[in-house]
This record gives sequence, C-alpha cells and structure tokens, in this order.
Amino acid sequence: MRYLKIFMLCLIVSVAVSCSEDELSSTSIFDTNPVERNDLDQWLFDNFTKPYNIEVTYKYDDKETNNNYNVVPVDKPKAKAMAIMLQHAWIDAYREVAGDVFFKTNTPKKLLFLGSRMYESDGSEVLGVAEGGLKITLTGINDMDLNNIIIDQQTPFHTRNDKGYDLNYYIFKTMHHEFCHILNQKKEFQREYKEISEGKYHATDWVNVTDKNAPREGFVSGYSTKEYNEDFAEMYSIYVSHTPEAWNQILDASLDTLKNEKGGIIYQTDAQGKPVYKKDKDGNLIPKTDSKGNIIYMTDHNGNTVYDSDGNPIPQYEQEPATNSEYRDVLLAKLKLVREYFANSWNIDIDKLRDVVLRRSQEIYTLNLGQ
Repeated sequence: MRYLKIFMLCLIVSVAVSCSEDELSSTSIFDTNPVERNDLDQWLFDNFTKPYNIEVTYKYDDKETNNNYNVVPVDKPKAKAMAIMLQHAWIDAYREVAGDVFFKTNTPKKLLFLGSRMYESDGSEVLGVAEGGLKITLTGINDMDLNNIIIDQQTPFHTRNDKGYDLNYYIFKTMHHEFCHILNQKKEFQREYKEISEGKYHATDWVNVTDKNAPREGFVSGYSTKEYNEDFAEMYSIYVSHTPEAWNQILDASLDTLKNEKGGIIYQTDAQGKPVYKKDKDGNLIPKTDSKGNIIYMTDHNGNTVYDSDGNPIPQYEQEPATNSEYRDVLLAKLKLVREYFANSWNIDIDKLRDVVLRRSQEIYTLNLGQ
C-alpha cells in the first residue's frame, strides 16, 4: 500500500506540473467591450433596466420575434413615447397601489415593441403575448399618432374601424391582461372561476363573437370566450382600464330581453300593472322616435295629436323591457372572484387600482412624450 500511495502522489504531482506548464490565453471568453448605447438606449437602461431589471427591445432582432409573423421594428420616437407612457400609466400605477417590492418581484424581464401588427390565419389580431412570465410583446405601435393621442376609457365595445389607435384598447388593457397571466402563473386563481362558464367557451370560433354580444353569454369580451385563462385576464384587464360607466354598459348588454311566444317584447310593469318607462341619466323620460329621429307623439282615437294644458304635444315614451338577468349575475360572480383573488393573493384592491389607472392614463395628455 505504501508503494501504491507513493505512485499515486507522483502521478498527482505530474499532472499538476503538466497543467501548470500550459499557456493560458490572455483573451477573455467574455465580451468586455463597453456597451454602445444611443440616447434612447441609455434612457431605457436608466428608467427600466437599472431600477426594475426590465430590458426593452425596440430594434428588430429575429431571435426575439416569432418568425410566423411578418413584422417591422418600431419608429424610434414612438418607441420612446410608448416607454414613457408605460412607465407612467403601468409601472407607476402598480407601484402606487402595491408597492415597489411587488412590482420588482413580479415584473416581466423583457418588453418587446413591434411596429406592425400580428395576425392569425383565422383573421384575429394578436395584441400582446406573455411568454413564460418573463416577456411581454406589444404590437402595432407604429400606428400610434403622436399628434393625436387617443385613450378611450369610456367605450367597452371596441370597433376597430370607428376610431384611430386607441391606446387603452391596444396597449394599456393589453399590458394589464398579459401581466395578469404572469401573476396567474405564480399563484393560480380559484377553480370555482373555471367552473362558472364550463362548457360554454368558444374554443375554435371565439373570433366570431363580438365584444357587444359576448355579455349575453356571460363574458366580458369576445376574446374572453376562448377559454377560462383568457376569460379571467380579460375580466381583470377590462375592469381596471375602464370607467365604472363603461362597466355598467357591459352589465346592461348582458341583460336578455324577454319575449312572448309570438316573439313580441314583454315590457316591465309596476305593482299596479302600469308601464315602466325608460329614463335618461337625469331621470327624464325618454321619448320614442321614428327611423329619422323624429319624436313620436300621442294621438287620440281619431289620429289627432294629443296636447298638454300648455298646448305642447305629448310624446310617447320608451317602455322598459322585461329582462333576464342570468348572465349579468354570471359577470358579477366572475368579478367577485377576480376581486377576491387579487385581494387575497396579491393584497391589491382592484377598485383602488382602477382609480389610479384611470387617473394616470389621462395624465398622459400632460406628459412630454418626446423628452
């Protein structure tokens, strides 16, 4: 054994000597050259990368983009403007409500800006993508008009042809939607939510469901009918990025008008059986109008217009239809679970967050987007 130990010691010494005689290269395998940054690169580094470890990519990089889509890079001034807006209305909104630790812990590590939009073969448009909780892609930014910023928080039913590039629809709602996916990947939402509309999702034909018709099935948007993960993220993102009045429009659209067996509308009546009429926001009765918008007035049995004591013609008024509130209750049940999830899992009051998001989004009109 003694000879064996000596032999092994000699072998170790020999290997050590032979290794020490190898010439080591003086060139590092790592790139030690200073990073070259233009003015925008430096601004993004100072405002996104350094404080939050978020890398913002706006230049074309085929390693970052999905080659299934034909895309173009963002114009530099629009990339800067978009970053300023996201800093104010997204980052600082969450920091104000949930604190720095929450945002720095859960933020995606990369934002990819694309100048053009991405479309699927079924005709649907990809507004944003969240990948593995690490990266969010935003599309179509070159369509933004810096001289005509549009942030519509009042309209819940978006029609792509009736307005310009609405930042609330294309960007802010999308950021909250994709951020919600990231949070859901870390803490799963309630199974109860998944069961509410089970069997009613449009897995393959969701693209044919309009935002305006979706509430009649218990969904907050057409896209939310795709499957329950998108349903949850849409419910959250639409709620926090729109006014209470817009949310009430969605609830109103969910009401199903009751009809008799002949297809005629059944109207509401009070306890005495008298008709219940529609009223505007000021409590005034809403008159009936014809196809040209002219008021329809009351007539007697001879067809003559009926006048009040002051000689004014008396309008006929719009009656309030009787409705089925089944899907309104579905939407409220889903909202209740979304509210509980964010309160219990993330200590976020979504009503407080909505107030902050609405305020900060409107403050964008006062920002210098070219600084």
